[in-house]
Amino acid sequence: MDAYINKTAVKMAALEEENLARLGEKEKEIIQRNEQLATLEEKLKSELAAKEEAQELQRKRERVEEELRNKVSQQEQQVELLKEENKELQVSHLS
Repeated sequence: MDAYINKTAVKMAALEEENLARLGEKEKEIIQRNEQLATLEEKLKSELAAKEEAQELQRKRERVEEELRNKVSQQEQQVELLKEENKELQVSHLS
């Protein structure tokens, strides 16, 4: 009976040691996955910041282009007004 108890105790100890080893491996895997997730999270944050910056630059570019279009349009209108004034001056000078 003592031999059976000893044999069972040895088996239980071996199983406990095996379980602890498996648990240690699982803990290492979890730590590694957490590190990978943290790295991925940082990468995603960086990519998101870059995307947001690109979008902001695009909005600024569009505003500048609109301002330039408006200025060109105003200058074209001024040129037309000056042409009209010039014609009127030429007509009045000839008269």
